[in-house]
Amino acid sequence: MPAGMVDADELLRQILKDGTVTAETAMQIPTYAASVDFIAGMIAGLPIKLYRENGTSTEEVTDDHRVRLLNGYTGDELFNTTMMVRSMIRDYFNYGAGYAYIEKNFNTVKALHYVCAKDVSATTTADPIYHDADYMVGGKKYAPYDFIRILRNSKDGANGQSVPAQAPIQLLTAFSALKYEMQITKTGGNKKGVIQAERKLDDKSMEKLRKAWAELYSQDSNNMLILNQGLTFKETSSSSVDLQINQNKITNAASVAQLFLLSPEVIAGKGDKSDIVNAVQTAVMPVITILQDAINDALLLEHEKGEMYFEIDSTELTKGDILKRYQAYKMALDANFLQPDEVRYKENMKPLGMNFIKLGLNDVLYDPVKGTVYTPNTNQTVYLTAGKGGK
Repeated sequence: MPAGMVDADELLRQILKDGTVTAETAMQIPTYAASVDFIAGMIAGLPIKLYRENGTSTEEVTDDHRVRLLNGYTGDELFNTTMMVRSMIRDYFNYGAGYAYIEKNFNTVKALHYVCAKDVSATTTADPIYHDADYMVGGKKYAPYDFIRILRNSKDGANGQSVPAQAPIQLLTAFSALKYEMQITKTGGNKKGVIQAERKLDDKSMEKLRKAWAELYSQDSNNMLILNQGLTFKETSSSSVDLQINQNKITNAASVAQLFLLSPEVIAGKGDKSDIVNAVQTAVMPVITILQDAINDALLLEHEKGEMYFEIDSTELTKGDILKRYQAYKMALDANFLQPDEVRYKENMKPLGMNFIKLGLNDVLYDPVKGTVYTPNTNQTVYLTAGKGGK
């Protein structure tokens, strides 16, 4: 091997020598923990609304008991909705799945209970087409419909893939760098090395040297070691890695943040408005969609699906895009290929019953149902086609 080259296999073995990374290990990495908490914090506490479609209109349902359970009160004595959603999303990244048990009285949902993913074990069928599974919690068997389930990168519909399982080398590298930095701090910044002696030392001299050496690398000592004549210190390592700790931390932080489709600036709280909007679109909204689909699948009765749906109100998160969205609506309204009630339908708002189409000058209105043209400034109505009231 050429001088200066590193054996990739040997490097990999050194990185993985401490075993596989766990969720607990990963959460000790600042960027990892901040990324998980950023996404979970963005979503937890968002209002969850229930809607009913009625033809071309949509109405919000506010008197349903399930709406209350999803907005503050879960029926669990220790967990409110914010805590439950935050915990489920943390488990989603750390263990690949998040669970909330649905307590029912026949078809009536009484309460929602967060269940730690570590306490859930899924057993799937061998059929690769018709997926089914049983869940074991505390030695008791449950069915998939007993839970609100969010799964990450699932291949069988029952188990998910955690971030630590997906990217162990990246996380172990970042964790190893933290341990390296901690070791430097514990030793007061002193590097490792060896002491060379011109002659053989007796046991008493060796013991005194070991004690002085230990005190040198102790944080509580004065970090001083006196070498007698015939003893010299030689560093065992002096690589570019030692001289680039801060650069390595920046690189590792960016690498870990990319696992969540986030930028280091956002995690560090230095992102501007566009950075936050991008983070919401790329990292937060996909998780909202997964949670939203899971709630609809678990809490809606079969006869309700298709006409009713739960939706997480992400308006607060997308405020940066409201101006763009409303500008797009204005263009559509001005071009007459969307009408006010159609825009209101897209925004889950009640229709106003406005059937007018603007023809120009901002003061001529056409009613395609009645076939009339109305000019407000002259208060005149003209019938273009024969019909009710027409000639």
